Amino acid sequence: SSITQTRDAENKVTLSIEGMHCASCAARVERALHAVPGVIRASVNLAVETATVFYDPATATIEEMVEQVRQAGSRARVSKLTGPSLESASRPRSRS
Repeated sequence: SSITQTRDAENKVTLSIEGMHCASCAARVERALHAVPGVIRASVNLAVETATVFYDPATATIEEMVEQVRQAGSRARVSKLTGPSLESASRPRSRS
């Protein structure tokens, strides 16, 4: 199914967010992240100043996410990056 294919292709990035001062700021950042094509889910935590974003790496780029956060009035940097496309890139390919 397409849901399985999406999950198989999805990466996760945790962004450290600076410049959020209230719930309205956090909501603005979350809306900005959802506006990036290829973002599947985005969740912002104001208390620890992070955003967790699940995205399709074939469509969305981290640079686009960082830029959208900047346009929303905050600053973002990558804190943690995980996903199947990253794991397969770091694994040696088996020869058949």
